[in-house]
Amino acid sequence: MGFLDIFRRKKTADQGQDQQIEEKGYSPEQLARLDEYTMTSEAGVSVSTNTALQTSAVYAAVKVLSESVASLPCMVYRRLDSGGKERALRNPSYALLHDRPNNWQTAFEFWEMVTAMICLRGNAFLYKNKNGANQVRELLPLQPERVHVEQLPDWSLVYWISGDAGGPIGRFTTNDILHIRGMSLDGIMGVSPIAYQRNAIGMTVEAENYGARYFRNSAKPSGYLQHPQKLSQEAKERLRQEWERTHGGKNQHKTAVLEEGLAFNPVTMNNQDSQFLETRRFQIEEIARIFRVPAVLLQHADKTSTYASSEQFFLSFTKYTLMPWLRRIESAVNRNLFSPGEKHFAEFLVDALERADAKTRSEFYASALQNEWMTRNEVRERENLNRVDGGDEFRNPSINPRENNNANPESE
Repeated sequence: MGFLDIFRRKKTADQGQDQQIEEKGYSPEQLARLDEYTMTSEAGVSVSTNTALQTSAVYAAVKVLSESVASLPCMVYRRLDSGGKERALRNPSYALLHDRPNNWQTAFEFWEMVTAMICLRGNAFLYKNKNGANQVRELLPLQPERVHVEQLPDWSLVYWISGDAGGPIGRFTTNDILHIRGMSLDGIMGVSPIAYQRNAIGMTVEAENYGARYFRNSAKPSGYLQHPQKLSQEAKERLRQEWERTHGGKNQHKTAVLEEGLAFNPVTMNNQDSQFLETRRFQIEEIARIFRVPAVLLQHADKTSTYASSEQFFLSFTKYTLMPWLRRIESAVNRNLFSPGEKHFAEFLVDALERADAKTRSEFYASALQNEWMTRNEVRERENLNRVDGGDEFRNPSINPRENNNANPESE
């Protein structure tokens, strides 16, 4: 059985049976390989990628980042001797990165998965399946918990990949593996945000668990029954069971008939008094801070951040949140898929996110054409329009067409 046959088999190990570590501290390797362990936060909550994703704030933050990156096409360009660039539509890597990374994923699904891997686990490992001409024809995603990275004395890296049962499959080099790291402390493995921020995420998990338990009881605080006479322990237990049977579960909110001086006294407490809602709001802001995602994109009202317009808000999101992710992925792809002296490179097309409103774009293009630092075809390409004949010539729209064409009256 070859590597790809083993790789494509479905993993059978139960993710919920991750090894529990009892020590207070965790080694950097344990923090980087989160899925092999269930980290325990100071709140006593077990935190893993699966439990973290079950919180709405973490799920929303990862979706915002992964879907934003995936929505941008990854283009392959060729550097021109003149200093410009052009789309390399015939380069094999163009179809690989822009259209079809492998046989079962679309480009959107692929880049969404890669970004989510880095968000949650700090690393994305992709096996480069090559053809007979040593060209990469597929990028196959590997589960990060099944990859161990080792640095050799000559500073080169090797990747040990294990199978479903934990046994080794083989040893691979950077010629076989495309490794995209998140923030790294040693340059070898990216750190897992979920592991390093397990205490903040653990508080969020516990807050959601508390809310679920609270509203499971119809958001009604517990109370106590008061009897005018002293009851034996057996009578107390029988009375409690009868009350829960008659007025618990689906019988809640039914009219209670109390006899023999029996009284029900509710415990007066609400979410506001217990600061539950304040804790929930703060934890959402904590998650937004971890992933550097604007809280408003997590459907959380952010009254502190103000922008002159929605355009400025999205430009800020693109510049400070999204652009570092794009550059991280582009750098890894260019380092690994293209040779150092090659003129080809990959780059995400962010023009759609950076586009201003129609009026501002019109003024921008008018200035570009008038000052002759953009041609009509360059403007049309940025607006996703087809090129036109003669559109590569500089033509100032404020000058008489005769002067633009250097024409004379006799030629007409």
